[in-house]
Amino acid sequence: MRVNSQSITREQERLPKLIHFLILSLKLTALFRYNSRNFLYKESIMNQINIEIAYALPEHYYLKSLKVAEGTMVQTAILQSGILQQFTDIDLRENKVGIFSRPTKLTDILKEGDRVEIYRPLLADPKEIRRKRAAEQAAQANKEKGVQK
Repeated sequence: MRVNSQSITREQERLPKLIHFLILSLKLTALFRYNSRNFLYKESIMNQINIEIAYALPEHYYLKSLKVAEGTMVQTAILQSGILQQFTDIDLRENKVGIFSRPTKLTDILKEGDRVEIYRPLLADPKEIRRKRAAEQAAQANKEKGVQK
């Protein structure tokens, strides 16, 4: 049995390089994992913003301040606040939301100092109430005119 001496030599030459490459790649992987975790941790601490979540009922209101990561969406902040567990009548598919009284989408990104407001459905149409009030006032005015004559 004859062994090719050149092939052994090439294999022997490749082995230390391969081992060196594997060791180097393991070290780099470990270093990257440590640095990326450390970086992400620092980034999450450094890039937090202060926001408020507000929900008003006829008899009282709920206002909670919290810190969220920069780039958080409105829906995520509402979920993090715990308001949905406290008020089970809130349904984000039906209740509209806004930031400082301006309607917004659940997917909008929050900024520092934003106040997210969750709106309740209206019990009555404001236009209809104004019409009724105007009709009552007109009827009252007509009655008073009739009494004065």
